[in-house]
Amino acid sequence: MSVTTQPWFAGSHALVVGLARSGIAAARLLRRHGASVRAVDRRRVEELAPDAVELESLGVELRAGDTDPAALEGRDLVVVSPGVPLDLPLFREADAVVQIYAADVRHFCTYFDRNYLSR
Repeated sequence: MSVTTQPWFAGSHALVVGLARSGIAAARLLRRHGASVRAVDRRRVEELAPDAVELESLGVELRAGDTDPAALEGRDLVVVSPGVPLDLPLFREADAVVQIYAADVRHFCTYFDRNYLSR
């Protein structure tokens, strides 16, 4: 009998901030494991294509051209792509609202079991 191990973030309500390579990868991973994902980026949708189209097809709620703190509503996890300035008003709000706050995708990944990462 095989046992399926769910990652710690399965079923979470995540906000991914910044949609460069790391943020896109985090959004894909979160969706693959059943998380509800909202993603924000200061760039407009036209600047994010074709990645924006792919993320939306995966069920990611995309808020392009905006990093308004209102994006935190209903979220319990925030994952920040490297290169996103941490002095945005959104992060001041996040400190008071979310349970888990991964200030960098690398920190987000440290929560994984090594066996899980190698699958």
